[in-house]
Amino acid sequence: MEQKQQNSKDQQQQDREQRALARSKELVATLGLKMRPLVAQYNPENRRMTICFRAEERVDFRKLVRELGRSLKTRVELRQVGPRDQGKLVGYIGVCGYPLCCQTFLKEYAPASIKMAKQQNLVLNPAKISGICGRLLCCLSFERGQYTAIKERMPRVGQEVTTPLGQATVVALNPIKETVSVQFQDQTIKDIPLDQVTREKKEQKQTQIQQQEGEQQTQDRQQEQTQIQQQEGEEEKEKDEP
Repeated sequence: MEQKQQNSKDQQQQDREQRALARSKELVATLGLKMRPLVAQYNPENRRMTICFRAEERVDFRKLVRELGRSLKTRVELRQVGPRDQGKLVGYIGVCGYPLCCQTFLKEYAPASIKMAKQQNLVLNPAKISGICGRLLCCLSFERGQYTAIKERMPRVGQEVTTPLGQATVVALNPIKETVSVQFQDQTIKDIPLDQVTREKKEQKQTQIQQQEGEQQTQDRQQEQTQIQQQEGEEEKEKDEP
Protein backbone atom coordinates (compact mmCIF):
# COMPACT_ATOMS: atom_id res chain seq x y z
CA MET A 1 0.00 0.00 0.00
CA GLU A 2 2.78 2.41 0.95
CA GLN A 3 4.64 1.51 -2.22
CA LYS A 4 1.59 2.33 -4.35
CA GLN A 5 1.18 5.67 -2.60
CA GLN A 6 4.84 6.49 -3.18
CA ASN A 7 4.56 5.53 -6.84
CA SER A 8 1.48 7.72 -7.15
CA LYS A 9 3.33 10.68 -5.62
CA ASP A 10 6.29 10.14 -7.92
CA GLN A 11 3.99 10.03 -10.96
CA GLN A 12 2.24 13.23 -9.88
CA GLN A 13 5.60 14.97 -9.46
CA GLN A 14 6.76 13.81 -12.90
CA ASP A 15 3.53 15.06 -14.47
CA ARG A 16 3.95 18.40 -12.72
CA GLU A 17 7.53 18.72 -13.96
CA GLN A 18 6.49 17.88 -17.54
CA ARG A 19 3.73 20.50 -17.45
CA ALA A 20 6.18 23.07 -16.09
CA LEU A 21 8.70 22.29 -18.84
CA ALA A 22 6.06 22.52 -21.55
CA ARG A 23 4.77 25.82 -20.16
CA SER A 24 8.28 27.27 -19.98
CA LYS A 25 8.89 26.39 -23.64
CA GLU A 26 5.64 28.11 -24.62
CA LEU A 27 6.56 31.29 -22.73
CA VAL A 28 10.11 31.30 -24.14
CA ALA A 29 8.66 31.22 -27.66
CA THR A 30 6.10 33.91 -26.81
CA LEU A 31 8.69 36.24 -25.26
CA GLY A 32 11.20 35.57 -28.03
CA LEU A 33 13.99 34.59 -25.69
CA LYS A 34 17.11 32.91 -27.10
CA MET A 35 17.21 30.03 -24.65
CA ARG A 36 16.26 26.39 -24.53
CA PRO A 37 14.56 24.89 -21.46
CA LEU A 38 15.90 21.40 -20.85
CA VAL A 39 14.40 19.89 -17.72
CA ALA A 40 12.16 20.91 -14.83
CA GLN A 41 12.83 19.61 -11.31
CA TYR A 42 10.35 20.14 -8.51
CA ASN A 43 11.42 20.11 -4.87
CA PRO A 44 8.33 19.41 -2.70
CA GLU A 45 10.15 20.32 0.52
CA ASN A 46 10.57 24.00 -0.29
CA ARG A 47 7.92 24.03 -3.01
CA ARG A 48 10.26 25.31 -5.67
CA MET A 49 10.42 24.46 -9.37
CA THR A 50 13.91 24.61 -10.87
CA ILE A 51 14.11 24.83 -14.67
CA CYS A 52 17.50 24.23 -16.27
CA PHE A 53 18.17 25.84 -19.64
CA ARG A 54 20.88 26.34 -22.24
CA ALA A 55 21.72 29.66 -23.86
CA GLU A 56 24.65 30.74 -26.00
CA GLU A 57 24.51 34.30 -24.67
CA ARG A 58 23.26 36.17 -21.64
CA VAL A 59 19.46 36.25 -21.37
CA ASP A 60 17.21 38.54 -19.33
CA PHE A 61 14.65 36.05 -18.03
CA ARG A 62 13.11 38.12 -15.22
CA LYS A 63 9.79 38.44 -17.02
CA LEU A 64 9.82 34.74 -17.77
CA VAL A 65 10.25 33.94 -14.06
CA ARG A 66 7.28 36.12 -13.14
CA GLU A 67 5.05 34.58 -15.79
CA LEU A 68 6.05 31.04 -14.79
CA GLY A 69 5.39 31.80 -11.12
CA ARG A 70 1.87 32.98 -11.90
CA SER A 71 1.16 30.07 -14.20
CA LEU A 72 2.63 27.30 -12.03
CA LYS A 73 1.62 28.87 -8.71
CA THR A 74 4.93 28.08 -7.07
CA ARG A 75 8.40 29.54 -6.67
CA VAL A 76 10.46 29.26 -9.87
CA GLU A 77 14.23 29.27 -10.28
CA LEU A 78 15.98 29.32 -13.67
CA ARG A 79 19.42 27.77 -13.81
CA GLN A 80 21.75 28.02 -16.80
CA VAL A 81 23.86 24.92 -17.47
CA GLY A 82 26.83 24.16 -19.68
CA PRO A 83 27.01 21.80 -22.67
CA ARG A 84 28.22 18.84 -20.61
CA ASP A 85 25.44 19.23 -18.05
CA GLN A 86 22.90 19.30 -20.87
CA GLY A 87 23.67 15.73 -21.88
CA LYS A 88 23.66 14.60 -18.25
CA LEU A 89 20.27 16.17 -17.52
CA VAL A 90 18.43 15.32 -20.72
CA GLY A 91 20.01 11.96 -21.52
CA TYR A 92 21.15 10.96 -24.99
CA ILE A 93 22.72 8.03 -26.80
CA GLY A 94 26.43 8.46 -27.43
CA VAL A 95 28.33 7.81 -30.66
CA CYS A 96 29.19 4.37 -29.25
CA GLY A 97 25.51 3.41 -29.18
CA TYR A 98 25.26 3.37 -25.39
CA PRO A 99 23.70 5.90 -22.97
CA LEU A 100 26.01 8.78 -22.11
CA CYS A 101 28.65 8.05 -19.48
CA CYS A 102 27.82 11.27 -17.61
CA GLN A 103 24.22 10.12 -17.36
CA THR A 104 24.90 6.56 -16.18
CA PHE A 105 28.02 6.32 -14.00
CA LEU A 106 30.40 9.25 -14.47
CA LYS A 107 30.13 11.56 -11.45
CA GLU A 108 32.92 14.03 -12.20
CA TYR A 109 34.19 15.48 -15.46
CA ALA A 110 37.89 14.79 -15.94
CA PRO A 111 39.78 17.01 -18.42
CA ALA A 112 40.32 15.50 -21.87
CA SER A 113 42.85 16.59 -24.49
CA ILE A 114 43.85 15.95 -28.10
CA LYS A 115 47.03 14.30 -26.79
CA MET A 116 44.90 11.55 -25.25
CA ALA A 117 43.24 10.91 -28.61
CA LYS A 118 46.67 10.63 -30.26
CA GLN A 119 47.86 8.18 -27.61
CA GLN A 120 44.81 6.00 -28.33
CA ASN A 121 45.47 6.09 -32.11
CA LEU A 122 42.15 7.79 -32.85
CA VAL A 123 41.44 9.76 -36.01
CA LEU A 124 41.69 13.44 -35.11
CA ASN A 125 38.31 14.26 -36.60
CA PRO A 126 36.15 16.49 -34.38
CA ALA A 127 33.05 14.52 -35.34
CA LYS A 128 34.72 11.29 -34.22
CA ILE A 129 36.23 12.40 -30.92
CA SER A 130 33.52 14.81 -29.73
CA GLY A 131 30.43 13.93 -27.74
CA ILE A 132 26.84 15.09 -27.98
CA CYS A 133 27.77 18.19 -25.99
CA GLY A 134 30.37 19.22 -28.59
CA ARG A 135 33.27 18.72 -26.17
CA LEU A 136 35.94 16.02 -26.30
CA LEU A 137 34.67 12.58 -25.31
CA CYS A 138 34.85 11.89 -21.57
CA CYS A 139 36.01 8.33 -22.28
CA LEU A 140 39.29 9.74 -23.67
CA SER A 141 40.21 10.53 -20.10
CA PHE A 142 38.97 7.60 -18.02
CA GLU A 143 40.03 4.97 -20.62
CA ARG A 144 43.51 6.41 -20.93
CA GLY A 145 44.90 4.22 -18.15
CA GLN A 146 43.70 1.04 -19.83
CA TYR A 147 45.26 2.02 -23.16
CA THR A 148 48.53 2.90 -21.45
CA ALA A 149 48.66 -0.42 -19.58
CA ILE A 150 47.97 -2.44 -22.74
CA LYS A 151 50.45 -0.48 -24.86
CA GLU A 152 53.22 -1.12 -22.34
CA ARG A 153 52.82 -4.83 -23.10
CA MET A 154 52.84 -4.30 -26.84
CA PRO A 155 55.88 -4.18 -29.12
CA ARG A 156 56.76 -1.11 -31.14
CA VAL A 157 55.78 -0.66 -34.78
CA GLY A 158 58.76 -1.79 -36.85
CA GLN A 159 60.07 -4.13 -34.17
CA GLU A 160 60.92 -7.72 -35.03
CA VAL A 161 58.95 -10.33 -33.11
CA THR A 162 58.52 -14.08 -32.89
CA THR A 163 55.10 -15.63 -33.57
CA PRO A 164 53.81 -19.21 -33.87
CA LEU A 165 54.03 -18.70 -37.65
CA GLY A 166 57.64 -17.54 -37.57
CA GLN A 167 59.65 -14.32 -37.46
CA ALA A 168 57.81 -11.14 -38.48
CA THR A 169 57.83 -7.34 -38.26
CA VAL A 170 55.17 -5.33 -36.43
CA VAL A 171 53.23 -3.02 -38.78
CA ALA A 172 50.21 -2.01 -36.63
CA LEU A 173 48.76 -2.29 -33.12
CA ASN A 174 45.17 -2.81 -31.93
CA PRO A 175 44.98 -2.15 -28.17
CA ILE A 176 41.20 -2.76 -28.00
CA LYS A 177 41.39 -6.26 -29.48
CA GLU A 178 44.84 -6.80 -27.93
CA THR A 179 46.22 -7.99 -31.26
CA VAL A 180 49.32 -7.13 -33.26
CA SER A 181 49.44 -6.88 -37.06
CA VAL A 182 52.70 -8.38 -38.32
CA GLN A 183 54.27 -8.76 -41.74
CA PHE A 184 56.18 -11.90 -42.68
CA GLN A 185 59.02 -12.26 -45.15
CA ASP A 186 56.60 -13.26 -47.92
CA GLN A 187 54.90 -9.83 -47.43
CA THR A 188 51.71 -11.35 -45.96
CA ILE A 189 50.13 -9.48 -43.04
CA LYS A 190 48.21 -11.22 -40.25
CA ASP A 191 46.72 -10.29 -36.89
CA ILE A 192 48.28 -12.23 -34.03
CA PRO A 193 46.99 -12.22 -30.41
CA LEU A 194 49.27 -10.26 -28.13
CA ASP A 195 49.93 -13.23 -25.82
CA GLN A 196 51.32 -15.17 -28.82
CA VAL A 197 53.82 -12.50 -29.76
CA THR A 198 57.31 -12.53 -28.25
CA ARG A 199 59.48 -9.45 -28.48
CA GLU A 200 63.13 -10.07 -29.27
CA LYS A 201 65.37 -8.68 -26.59
CA LYS A 202 68.26 -6.45 -27.60
CA GLU A 203 70.78 -8.90 -26.16
CA GLN A 204 69.31 -11.79 -28.14
CA LYS A 205 69.20 -9.74 -31.30
CA GLN A 206 72.79 -8.56 -30.79
CA THR A 207 73.92 -12.13 -30.17
CA GLN A 208 72.20 -13.26 -33.38
CA ILE A 209 73.92 -10.48 -35.31
CA GLN A 210 77.28 -11.42 -33.83
CA GLN A 211 76.71 -15.07 -34.69
CA GLN A 212 75.77 -14.16 -38.24
CA GLU A 213 78.85 -11.94 -38.54
CA GLY A 214 81.04 -14.73 -37.12
CA GLU A 215 79.61 -17.28 -39.56
CA GLN A 216 80.16 -14.88 -42.44
CA GLN A 217 83.76 -14.28 -41.40
CA THR A 218 84.37 -18.03 -41.14
CA GLN A 219 82.94 -18.55 -44.62
CA ASP A 220 85.11 -15.74 -45.99
CA ARG A 221 88.27 -17.26 -44.44
CA GLN A 222 87.41 -20.68 -45.83
CA GLN A 223 86.91 -19.21 -49.28
CA GLU A 224 90.24 -17.38 -49.04
CA GLN A 225 92.03 -20.53 -47.95
CA THR A 226 90.43 -22.49 -50.78
CA GLN A 227 91.49 -19.86 -53.32
CA ILE A 228 95.05 -19.87 -51.93
CA GLN A 229 95.22 -23.64 -52.12
CA GLN A 230 93.95 -23.56 -55.68
CA GLN A 231 96.52 -20.96 -56.66
CA GLU A 232 99.33 -22.93 -55.00
CA GLY A 233 98.18 -26.09 -56.77
CA GLU A 234 98.19 -24.32 -60.11
CA GLU A 235 101.68 -22.90 -59.48
CA GLU A 236 103.00 -26.37 -58.62
CA LYS A 237 101.54 -27.79 -61.84
CA GLU A 238 103.22 -25.04 -63.84
CA LYS A 239 106.57 -25.86 -62.21
CA ASP A 240 106.22 -29.58 -62.95
CA GLU A 241 105.50 -28.98 -66.62
CA PRO A 242 108.68 -29.19 -68.88
